[in-house]
Amino acid sequence: ISKKLKYLFPEVIIDYLINKNATNIADSKEVKYQLKCRTRIKNIKYIYNGVKSEKVKKYNVNNKIKYISVGDISPLKNQEFLINVMYDLIHEHSVSCELLIIGQIKNLNYFNKLEQLICELDLQKFIKIKPYQKNIYRFLYKSDVFLHSSKSESFPYSILEAMNVGLPIISSNVGGIKEQISQNKNGYLYPLNNKKKAIQKILLLKSKNLIKLYGLNSKNIFERNFTHEAMILNYNKEIN
Repeated sequence: ISKKLKYLFPEVIIDYLINKNATNIADSKEVKYQLKCRTRIKNIKYIYNGVKSEKVKKYNVNNKIKYISVGDISPLKNQEFLINVMYDLIHEHSVSCELLIIGQIKNLNYFNKLEQLICELDLQKFIKIKPYQKNIYRFLYKSDVFLHSSKSESFPYSILEAMNVGLPIISSNVGGIKEQISQNKNGYLYPLNNKKKAIQKILLLKSKNLIKLYGLNSKNIFERNFTHEAMILNYNKEIN
């Protein structure tokens, strides 16, 4: 199978299985666009994912910035990239910070690789990896900035949950994430795997006041667009 066919294979399956005459719902504008480009499905609309609203966090950023990243432990989520970013932040830019990575271990070999890299870079005091946590909000409330490094996404719930509590977001620019992040308002996007650009964006968001401002903007954007109630309302409009 050619590399191109491997890349398009999920869309090929979708194209075969989906009723072309039905109304099909994508979870972002980007996914809608990609499906239109790669399949014969024409009747596609989008409705954003939504989650139940939570209270906004208390902002008490101290001298050490607490970063958090949530997602399955797998090469697709690309946590290795964040570990290398953290090394540069600490050793080349003297940023006082720590990173908590939380996710279900989908690939044990990759998890072991991450743990080994943390040891090789002597970052055990700065980076911790926790397995999947049922109540992710208790960790989000204790964090300052949400980092995301995924190689591919549609419209990730992990970012919605971070926005829900009022965290600013710094993420790779993939999939529908650009519809969640308003540049220079509630966070920043960087090109996938571009460490220099990622570090530049992270360094822009160091001050306590800016972290709070961007965090509150995240919460406001969430409440306007991505609540569970808004999602249900939009689905009901389509059904009726």
